[in-house]
Amino acid sequence: MKFKFLEQQLTAKRLKGQYRKVAIPAEGLVNFASNDYLGLNRHPEIVSAFQQALTEYGTGSCSASLISGYTPAHRYLESQLCDWLGGERCLLFSSGYSANSGFFNTLLKTGQSQVLFDRLSHASMLSNMFHYPKLCSRFKHNNSADLAKRLNKPSELSSIVAIEGVYSMDGDKGAVADIYHQASAHQAALYVDDAHGIGVLGEQGQGSLLSQFKQLPDDVTHMVTFGKALATQGAAIIGSEELIEFMTNYCSEYIFSTAMSAANAVATSKSIEICQNENWRREKLNELQHLFKENLASELEITESETPIIGVITNDEERTLTIAARLKEHGFLVSAIRPPTVESGRCRLRVTLSSSHNPNEVIGLANAINEVAVMEQQVC
Repeated sequence: MKFKFLEQQLTAKRLKGQYRKVAIPAEGLVNFASNDYLGLNRHPEIVSAFQQALTEYGTGSCSASLISGYTPAHRYLESQLCDWLGGERCLLFSSGYSANSGFFNTLLKTGQSQVLFDRLSHASMLSNMFHYPKLCSRFKHNNSADLAKRLNKPSELSSIVAIEGVYSMDGDKGAVADIYHQASAHQAALYVDDAHGIGVLGEQGQGSLLSQFKQLPDDVTHMVTFGKALATQGAAIIGSEELIEFMTNYCSEYIFSTAMSAANAVATSKSIEICQNENWRREKLNELQHLFKENLASELEITESETPIIGVITNDEERTLTIAARLKEHGFLVSAIRPPTVESGRCRLRVTLSSSHNPNEVIGLANAINEVAVMEQQVC
């Protein structure tokens, strides 16, 4: 396909230091770029469950859920999620992006809802802002006072407040309780994307909501993904009976998408069982977070994180890429995060820790960042 604007825009990306390409990571690197927070990706029980389900169900669902892609494995996973997280009903999606995009698209296209997003919400949540600009707005990050000011504006529309349980680029926790109370006081519903909280927070890994509430409030919708701490693939929206019925009948992203494979559903169910029973993984993860921070040089700026996601601020695009490349030479794979993923001038190394890491690896990464990043800082 030949269009002049394609090469022009790609050239602009290269000049800004924002060009991206897909590459297979070099072998032998210690991976600090993965979201495998609990180290479950190669867990033998999950792998075995997946293999057995492949034999029983085959490799794919080969159909949308509403046609013939829905199996007892999917139904069991939905029931398991509701029992674990406390919702009335559950709907499975092939990815967190499709779950978020589908949820907001379905409600916004009615013309009867408005959504107020936290300013740092994920791109999958914000994607519908371009289609429904008059029905969407953003409030200051984790700022319930700014939210209240916006909710106080007269409107005939039903209001939805959308936040994350853990923010994926800063690693800070969403102000779930404060935001919920403010939303509830203004008769607004709350939607929480807990992609990075599920499995990581709470006694049984139930995530951000149940680490702050004893049970899921009736007016809260919960989105969780399986491709991070649970180490499989897909996502689910957990909410009221009425909401899930509405999504089943009106959400295009659900209706017209091939269902996740039954084998994946079985593997996810096994992963949830392990997540619930092996609290030592969360305890170790918490210890590694403190260890990493303790060993970083004090002159380095880091994000205000209480989770396995820790951002080391590097500011400039080229500097960020240079440091990430140097860290590879030291044996570590770390994500170089640049605009538009984060604001201009707030580039960073996004370090993601896993309970599969050992203390020596974590200390080694901190020392390598100290050596490389501080040296680059002095050069600048």
